Amino acid sequence: MRQVSSRRSDAGKPRKRSAPSNPLAGFWRSFAMVSILATAVPMTVYILIARSHPGFLPGLLYVTATVYGITNVMVMWEAVSALRAVPKPPVDLSDPPMCSAIIAAYLPNEQHIIEQTIDHMLKTIDLPADRFEVILAYNRPKELPVEDRLRELAARDPRLKVLCVVDSRSKAANVNAALTVARGEILGIYDADHWPAADCFRRAWRWISSGYDVVQGRCAIRNHDENVLTRSIAVEFDIMYSVSHQGRSRISRSGIFGGSNGYWRAETLRSVQLDPQMLTEDIDSTVRAIQRGAKFIHDRDIVSVELAPTRLSHWLIQRKRWSQGWLEVTLKHHRGMMASPHLTIHQKILWFYLLPWREWFPVLSTQFFPMLFASWIVGQHLHWFATPYLRAAATLNLLCSLFVLLIAFVTATRLGRKGHAPWYIVHGVFGLVYSTLKTTVTLVAQYCHLIRDREWVTTPREDPPPAPTAAPADRISSFSS
Repeated sequence: MRQVSSRRSDAGKPRKRSAPSNPLAGFWRSFAMVSILATAVPMTVYILIARSHPGFLPGLLYVTATVYGITNVMVMWEAVSALRAVPKPPVDLSDPPMCSAIIAAYLPNEQHIIEQTIDHMLKTIDLPADRFEVILAYNRPKELPVEDRLRELAARDPRLKVLCVVDSRSKAANVNAALTVARGEILGIYDADHWPAADCFRRAWRWISSGYDVVQGRCAIRNHDENVLTRSIAVEFDIMYSVSHQGRSRISRSGIFGGSNGYWRAETLRSVQLDPQMLTEDIDSTVRAIQRGAKFIHDRDIVSVELAPTRLSHWLIQRKRWSQGWLEVTLKHHRGMMASPHLTIHQKILWFYLLPWREWFPVLSTQFFPMLFASWIVGQHLHWFATPYLRAAATLNLLCSLFVLLIAFVTATRLGRKGHAPWYIVHGVFGLVYSTLKTTVTLVAQYCHLIRDREWVTTPREDPPPAPTAAPADRISSFSS
């Protein structure tokens, strides 16, 4: 087992990763402040304006309807586009080059699952032994018993390299350290809970050998049957990876590196690296690579299964970090993306929608509630269906979620998923609650960024997952085409 310093490849002080004893510490305080800032303050302003300008609130209703309408049109455009797969290059998959699977781990949090993941990689990935390696790049605050077992695994199998990144405090620093020893022309990046399909590198090679720099595969949830939350996340991932990402690639011939199950041309990732100062280093590396001319694509046939958070508190921690990380990337890069000569008009529309529009939508869409409360107080009556335009916007909003859910169900069925219809029914019933939670988390993340609360908090994995009821390959095949 090797020990390396993350400072060999990372500039600046890496962001600290922490896992507080109370995962929701501070969240509800921030939520209370967000409720005041996003509801009470706007409502007061609307009341003051409406009393002297009676047409203000009806006009604001049209603005809100338009905001929802633009988002719904984009979502439905993606969904319709996702019905057809992105045409794949006709490349022979039988002879890929040297490939490196890089697993980034924070061992105190993931020591119970890392051996199972490594075992899956070594036994499942369909590549010749002389063209495949697994690099575990991890950090930990103190030495753990699992490290002895990892050394034994590496001693038995020369394909495994175990890399302790001694001063790392981030996933980005771990991956960057792995780049210093990786021999592959294709670098697959994985979190510690990911089990990729056997043909993942061969399918990624199809795109990379045809001129693409990064291929993002589809992530699916393997512990979907634990509770209502994991089932909802499983459906959400179907929508995200099989519909949204796929539709965007179909529309723009581009994509996003989502942090795991992504495959990079080695020289591209080495030139960009991951920034340990960013909360979402994956999205940051995506936009920086695109600004340099790198080509991205999404392929939903490259499958990896992962573990979803099983507790609401853990889910809130994860999604707050994701939302705050997207905000950081937006503030840092959206002007550069709009000015980049490497993006087509379709790609610029996509990135405007993904960056500034993504941040403004939760703020603007939630104005319906303070606007409604203000109208009651000043004695005005707002009618969502008052005009043909408002009726059309309301109908589109009501149908959009159901339409996307239907497309995701049809797509999942085409991809071979069986027995999943009840998940979609439950998600449809509780979809409004789930989407409201996500919007709330986004607003909390924006507030935390404003008050400079930017600490990286690792999504806890407190309990070892249950032993799988089927072999990894069998469980993955149920998600594959």
